[in-house]
Amino acid sequence: GGEDPPLDVPLDVNGEDLTGSQTAKTFCNSFSNWNEVEISQTVQPSSSESESNQSVKIWLLGNERRREYPMRTAPLVAPAEGGRQVVREALAEKSKVTELWLRQK
Repeated sequence: GGEDPPLDVPLDVNGEDLTGSQTAKTFCNSFSNWNEVEISQTVQPSSSESESNQSVKIWLLGNERRREYPMRTAPLVAPAEGGRQVVREALAEKSKVTELWLRQK
């Protein structure tokens, strides 16, 4: 609970940023500007057995009602192949879509 959210993610209750602008306009392109892309399912093989049970914490956006989960973070286990690194790379990617299978702790 008492952790700070990731940088550049505003804490707001009503979907508006501090200036009163809708955050959806700030962080999302309109649907008409989206492009369909292929989903990458390739991950690098694990270089270490210790990567098979690495825990990751994913920050969830929106209020509790929207995300349908009581906590602001979801504790999960990284994919066996690639560990935390493939999760980190997928979440940092700006345009490539990657499918990852994370397990609940």
